[in-house]
Amino acid sequence: MMTRYSVWLNKNGLSEIDPSIIVLDIAYNAPRMQTVTAARAKMPGVMVTKRQMQYASVTVTFEIHETSVRRRQMVLQKIQQWAKKGGWLTTNDRPGQRLSVICDSMPTVTSALKWTEKMRLTFTAYERPHWEDEYAQRASVSGTSGNASIYIGGVADEAPVSVNVTNTSGAPVNSLTLTVGETMFAFKNLALQAGEVLEIGYDEHANLYMRAGGESRMDRRTGESSDDLLAACGAHTWCSVAADNAVSAAFMARGLYM
Repeated sequence: MMTRYSVWLNKNGLSEIDPSIIVLDIAYNAPRMQTVTAARAKMPGVMVTKRQMQYASVTVTFEIHETSVRRRQMVLQKIQQWAKKGGWLTTNDRPGQRLSVICDSMPTVTSALKWTEKMRLTFTAYERPHWEDEYAQRASVSGTSGNASIYIGGVADEAPVSVNVTNTSGAPVNSLTLTVGETMFAFKNLALQAGEVLEIGYDEHANLYMRAGGESRMDRRTGESSDDLLAACGAHTWCSVAADNAVSAAFMARGLYM
């Protein structure tokens, strides 16, 4: 049934499951924040040393307009099947953005009599708590050295940056330094062969990987390297490359939102 609000999970719409489904509301619960403080030596109050977003949740309210109690249960079970594995949540009031979620609260029929009762689904983002742009911004650098600016939208402090580095020379690349803003990854003894691609990014659980030729290259990163490559949201950030042979590097990042 056509409604004002639309919700998709992995590009499959809730309203598309059955014509009897009416989406009534999409509620964005306030993100859960964690604040770490430290006492001041001589002054009252405390210093805020860190603020971190822990998780965010979305509650979808809907009705199943089906007078047949048997068929109503069948439609509900289809909705539960749709929701149970979670995935990428998108909504029509946040075009171009997505949220990685799991289903924290399944809907149930609490009354067979009240066939227009309101039901609710709650989705929560734990591992990647920010809404993010569906499509990444890119900046490219080629040669043995160079830099380029990348603009990342959003309202979070910083966004992680992924990089694909292709060896465009005819000799191995052993020394490589990638810099984004105030963060840096340096590699020694990288052994990136001609035409080979070093992929640096994050998996579905937000874990960092560095791989080339199907093998991890995490052990080639130096101890002086940063934990992550980070670009400021809502600003331009310089990205640079330095290598012992020619490479082509593509820097990619998505804006992050509350």
